[in-house]
Amino acid sequence: MAILFVIQTIYEFFLVKANIVFCIGLGFLVVLFFGVSIALYILSELFRQANEYKSENDLTI
Repeated sequence: MAILFVIQTIYEFFLVKANIVFCIGLGFLVVLFFGVSIALYILSELFRQANEYKSENDLTI
């Protein structure tokens, strides 16, 4: 999603000559979506690791 917003921001700023406030808003959304994607990736890795530990502990007595 962040990549699509980058492409849209470049298109709006250079080809359409959109309002600068609009481009700044899109830039903020790009940074926000990129940060959220990193946070969700870290969370998914945490759950994956926890699932591995759980399955390992289920095999013990």
